[in-house]
Amino acid sequence: MRVLEINDLTNQNILLCYQCQKCTATCPVSNYMDIKPDVVVRMAINGKINELMRCKTIWLCTGCETCGSRCPNLISVGKINEYLRQLAFENNIEPAIKPALEIHRAFLNSIERFGIVHEASMLAEFKIRTKDFFSDLKLGIKMFLKGKIPLKPHTIKGIREIKRMFEEK
Repeated sequence: MRVLEINDLTNQNILLCYQCQKCTATCPVSNYMDIKPDVVVRMAINGKINELMRCKTIWLCTGCETCGSRCPNLISVGKINEYLRQLAFENNIEPAIKPALEIHRAFLNSIERFGIVHEASMLAEFKIRTKDFFSDLKLGIKMFLKGKIPLKPHTIKGIREIKRMFEEK
């Protein structure tokens, strides 16, 4: 049963959701989603995983955890979406939003290398994957000049454990 797998892998009990819709009301990107966060939880409980893996919502979720912090039962729809993105990736399901898979791969590669996201290398990999080098160059330069994109990567202390997790996959 997928619900038990979702509960186990996201370290939460989605069956506690009573559809108060606080997750949807507080989500900063819910207006752009094809399936609202509260509906994602209901569909996951009802086993509609294949439909969820093909929706835009799982790729639009920023993982900001606003949903989980507002939920009376601390259910993070972001964690469910991450589970669904990974499941879609493992099942070779094309993301409903085109560059989403490239940013997802670049993100995971950054985590594998450093144990934490290094924005400069992640963005460089994403740009190489998409061959879109100039669309947001002005913004990138502005962010770099403000110190928002450090060039030197920093590695976390537990990097061996992170690398081991990626090897187990």
